[in-house]
Amino acid sequence: MFELALIKKYLHPRFKQLSVSIISLVSVLVITLVVWLVLVFLSVVNGMEKNWTEKLIALSAPLQIMPTENYYQSDYYQLDSISHEANYSFKTIEEKMVTQPSYDPLIDEEPSNVWVPSSGTDLVREVFNSITSLNSKTLFPVQANDFQLSIANARFKLLRSFNDCNLGHGADSQSFLTQIAYLSSFEPSNKRLQKTLLKLSPQDLSNIFSLLGSSAQNIQEDQPDKDPVLSGSIFRKRLDNFFKHIDITHLKTGPQGYFFSRDFLAHSGSIKALLVDGNTLIIPQTVASLNEFKQRCIQQNVDAKIVQINLSKDLVSFNKNSFDLKQFHLKLPGEAQLNAKLITSSLKRAVVPNQVKFLLKSDMQGTPFSKEVFFNNLEIGKAKPTQSFDEFPKDLPLWAYTVKQDRGPNLILPEDYEVGDGVLLPKSFRENGVLCGDRGYLSYQCQTTSSMQEMRIPIFVSGFFDPGLIPNSGRVILAPKKIISTINAAISVKDSLIGNGINVWFDNPKQADHVKAYLEKEFQERHINPFWEIKTYKEYEYSKDFIEQLSSDKVLFTLIAVIIITVACTNIISMLILLVSDKKKEIGILQAMGASRKSIALIFGGCGLAIGLISSLIGTGLAYLTLKNLNSIISLLNRIQGRQLFNPAFFGDSLPSNLNFDAFLFALGATTILSIISGLIPAIKAMRLNPTEILKSEQ
Repeated sequence: MFELALIKKYLHPRFKQLSVSIISLVSVLVITLVVWLVLVFLSVVNGMEKNWTEKLIALSAPLQIMPTENYYQSDYYQLDSISHEANYSFKTIEEKMVTQPSYDPLIDEEPSNVWVPSSGTDLVREVFNSITSLNSKTLFPVQANDFQLSIANARFKLLRSFNDCNLGHGADSQSFLTQIAYLSSFEPSNKRLQKTLLKLSPQDLSNIFSLLGSSAQNIQEDQPDKDPVLSGSIFRKRLDNFFKHIDITHLKTGPQGYFFSRDFLAHSGSIKALLVDGNTLIIPQTVASLNEFKQRCIQQNVDAKIVQINLSKDLVSFNKNSFDLKQFHLKLPGEAQLNAKLITSSLKRAVVPNQVKFLLKSDMQGTPFSKEVFFNNLEIGKAKPTQSFDEFPKDLPLWAYTVKQDRGPNLILPEDYEVGDGVLLPKSFRENGVLCGDRGYLSYQCQTTSSMQEMRIPIFVSGFFDPGLIPNSGRVILAPKKIISTINAAISVKDSLIGNGINVWFDNPKQADHVKAYLEKEFQERHINPFWEIKTYKEYEYSKDFIEQLSSDKVLFTLIAVIIITVACTNIISMLILLVSDKKKEIGILQAMGASRKSIALIFGGCGLAIGLISSLIGTGLAYLTLKNLNSIISLLNRIQGRQLFNPAFFGDSLPSNLNFDAFLFALGATTILSIISGLIPAIKAMRLNPTEILKSEQ
C-alpha cells in the first residue's frame, strides 16, 4: 500500500523539512514522557491498591455471611437452649453443620411462641448448599468455613536477661505484658495470612531454645516464680525435637560482649586489641573495627587504647612496655557472629539448654580459632528453621509451619503438651518485646451459680503476622477455634467484633460482587435470606470508608491521566497541520494521479496514529525499566532527601515494581484513540484540498 510508504517517508526526519521533523520529535518525546509517567504512576497505584486490599482481607475472607437478629431469635437457634441433648447450650455454626437438630418434643420444654419460625429449614446447611451450587457454576474455586470472634485478657510472661542472652531458663529478670485482645479463629488454608506471616528472627529462635527446659506449670499464678525445670528425659526429648527442625550455623555474642579463655586463641602470630579500663582486652574479628570501638569508648568517657598481643609469647605490648596476657580479661565485642556447629553428643547429657555444646570456628584478624563451648551467654546468630513440610512431620516444630495439601499449603499452629496451644500475634506485640516461645494465658469471666469466676487457658507464641491496615488489628490474636468456642460459650458481650459467621474464600477479590449477587438470589429461592446478611470486603466496617476513598482517588488519578495524555497528543495536530501545509503540492499530484480523498486522509491520519503507537511503545519500555529499578531509585531519593520518601506503615517495605497490565492497556488505548482523533482534523483538511487550485498556485 502506497499510503504506508508515504507515512514512513513523511515521518522520517529530514533536514529539508526541518520544522516538521522538530515538531515530530517533540511530539514523540512529550507523548513518550507522558506514557512513561502514567504507566509508572498507575502501575504503582494499582499495585498498592492490590496490596492494601490483600492486607485488608488478610484476617478475613473477600466475602462473609453473618447471621442476622432473626437467626438468633429463630427457633432453629433457640431450640438448643431447651434441649437436653444439646446440653441446654447454643451451638456454633460449625456444630450446627455437623449435628442434626436435637430438640425432642416428648422430653424438652415447649418452645416459645415469640421465636421466629424457620419452617423446619436447616438454615446452616442451606447456606453451605448454596455455596456448593455456586462452586459448580463458576470457573474459580470457592470454599467456605465458619469463623468465630471473641474477646479475652491476654497475659504473657517475658523471661529476659540484662544482656539479652540467657533468654528463658537462666534469665535474670521477668516481666509481664497484659492486654485486652480480640480473638479471631485461625484458618489454616488462608493463603493471604501466610503471606503476612513474619519470619522467625534469631532472637525468636534463641528464646524458643532457651525455654525448652522450662515448665509452664506456674504460668497462671498471679505472682509466679521462674519456671521450674523439666525432668531430664522430657527436656532431652524436646531438645531432640527442636534440633530436628533447625540448622544453627552461627552463634552471636550478646550486646555486652562475651568473655572467653586464652585457649580460644592460636599460639602463634599477633593480633591487635582494645585495652579498656586497664584490665579488659576487647578483641574484634577485624582490625578495621578497632578505631570504631575506641571512639565509642571515648564518647562514654571510658579509658581505651589499642595494644598489640604477641600470641607466641602471651605478651601484651603498649607504650613500649610488655605485660603477661594472663593479667587481662579477654572479651569478644557485642553482636559478633561466630561460625558454629552443634555437638550432637552433648544433647544426651544436657539437662538445661545452656549445657548444649557447639564447636565455634572463626577467624580472629586472620588467625583461625576453634573451640567447643556451652551455649551459655551466647545466642543464636543465624539459623535455618524448617517451616514448610511436604507431609505432617512426626515431631512437630514449636513454631507455625506449613504442610502441603491438595489445594495448596495449610498453615499449622503447633500444640505443646507442656505449655498449651500456639497462637499468632500481630507484630505490635513483637515491637513491645514479646518473642516466639513466650508463654502466657487467655483469661475470661465465667458465670457460676453464685459469682463470676476467672478462667484461664494456657497459650504460647508460635509466630507473628502483619495485620496491615485493619483498625484494632494490633490487638487481634489468631487462636485455634476450640479456644474461642470455649470462651464464647461462657461469656455474653455485645460487641460488633464478637460473634460467629461464615467466610467465603476465592482467589480474586474482584469476584466478590458476582459471588454476592449469586448467593443473594440463592438465599431468596431457598427462603433463608431474612436470616443471613452477605457482605463483601468493600462493606466491612473497618474497610468500607477506606475502599470508597481508594476508588474515588483511582477515578481521579485516571481522569488526570486522560487530561495529561490529551494535552500531549494535541502536539500531533500542530505537527500534522504543518505537514499538510508543507506537502500541498504532493497532495495535489497524488489526487491528480487518481489517489482518492480517503487515501489522502489515511496518510495523514496514519501519521498521527504512528506517532502515538511509537511513543507508547517507547514509553512502555522506559516504564518497565523504571519499575524494575524502582526500589533502587527510591533508595537514591531517600539518601538525597535525607529521610524516607514513603512511610512503610502505609506503603510497605517496598513499592510495587511490576508493570500493571490494566495500566498498560489504558495508556496504549488512550494514546491510540487520542492520536487518531488528533490526526482527524489535519486529515480532513488534507482530504478537502482542491488539486486544481493547489497545482495552479504552485505554478
